[in-house]
Amino acid sequence: MLLSQSVDGSLPWDGSRLTEKTKMPRSTTKTIEFPEDSETFKMLNGRLEYLGDELGCLKEHSESVWSRLEEIERQLADIDGSIDRVESTLAKKMLPVLDRIAVALELIASGMRQKEVDDS
Repeated sequence: MLLSQSVDGSLPWDGSRLTEKTKMPRSTTKTIEFPEDSETFKMLNGRLEYLGDELGCLKEHSESVWSRLEEIERQLADIDGSIDRVESTLAKKMLPVLDRIAVALELIASGMRQKEVDDS
């Protein structure tokens, strides 16, 4: 197994982004070789497998969360549509009724005022 590690601790890179204008030194890397039957190789291989499993779990969880968020978004759109339909129905059916009630109340009030004038 070959491992590359930057001497300064940063991730290794090939220096392809380095230009003369930046005048940055190339990253120095060293290669460490481990025989495949060594304990270090087995330990590192085990850690990599564990990290792979953890990344797989994170991916599954994030996909699950994303699916749930999409489902919630659809439900909210349905609720919004329902609210729009209720508002439309109220506007069509309730406003005329409220207008008639207002007219009736005005007639009642004007009749009471007329009665007061007649009584005086």
